[in-house]
Amino acid sequence: MIQSKKVWTISAGILSGILLLVLLFRRSSPEMFLSVFSFPLLPLAKILRSLSLKGGFYNVLAWLLYLDLSLSPLYVLFLRRKKERLLREVLLGAGSALLFYALYQLMNPRNLSALYGDFGGEGIFAMLMGGVLYSLLFSYIVLSALHALKEKDRTGLFAYGQGALYLMFLLFVFQVMGPQLWQWISKSEALLQGNTEMLGVLYGTGSLTISQFFLLLQFLLGALPYLLGIPLLYRGARLLELSKEGTTEEAAALSERLGKGSVTLIQMTVLMNLSYHFLQLLFLGNILSMEVTLLLPVLPMMASIGIYLLTVLLKENKALREDNDLFI
Repeated sequence: MIQSKKVWTISAGILSGILLLVLLFRRSSPEMFLSVFSFPLLPLAKILRSLSLKGGFYNVLAWLLYLDLSLSPLYVLFLRRKKERLLREVLLGAGSALLFYALYQLMNPRNLSALYGDFGGEGIFAMLMGGVLYSLLFSYIVLSALHALKEKDRTGLFAYGQGALYLMFLLFVFQVMGPQLWQWISKSEALLQGNTEMLGVLYGTGSLTISQFFLLLQFLLGALPYLLGIPLLYRGARLLELSKEGTTEEAAALSERLGKGSVTLIQMTVLMNLSYHFLQLLFLGNILSMEVTLLLPVLPMMASIGIYLLTVLLKENKALREDNDLFI
């Protein structure tokens, strides 16, 4: 029941809790948040490796979990229980093989240098394998949606749309509690370490406070589009659920609100980016560490545009149905 608000809330809580626990040990694993693509392969591999190193029962548990995780795509294939084997079913097998290989290598990172030489370590390997894994997942979703469209399975097509929005929701939560939070903490620590007594004499303690404020502001500007996009993703999934049996009045009202919310999010993102740069220019002489960067989160903006187009499509579909009813 992906459309359940309870499922979304619990998922966000569990994922946030896991990421906060990982952050507590961030000094020993700074590469954990190297890229969104390294999630969840790298954290899972580190957990499995730590269990395995304890030996005994924990070692057996680690290997059982490793097998279970690696076989998870094949579970989907088994649950489908269909005789025909389409290309998307082949992708599930490829995903399982990739998990077997990637998790094993990340659990034994010493093998990586022997196999690939000095190419950047387990962080880069996890990022590359994660990219392939997400490509397989995206391909499976697209092919499944195309199959549902070909079979004129409206319910199935909308279900895949809900699944895609749910996965994007998890990525949004990860982006906020992972890379965004990690970068803010790292930059704050670097700023404090670089604030020597000489800098304090030259610039005063107020400059440090202002610089810390701008780092916090940068974190908020980076995280807010994701946080504000989460309700839009849930409402988009809810809209698809309501639209499975046709466009109802409730779906039409939700579509209207969702369209306005998507436009508002895009406008807010652009305005916040402009405001940040003008504010940074205003305090130019008081900032110890300054970054000139374009704070335009592509993923939330693309999600907003996609949801807005969805509302337009459903609205036009409703109008077309009403016109057909008039002819009848």
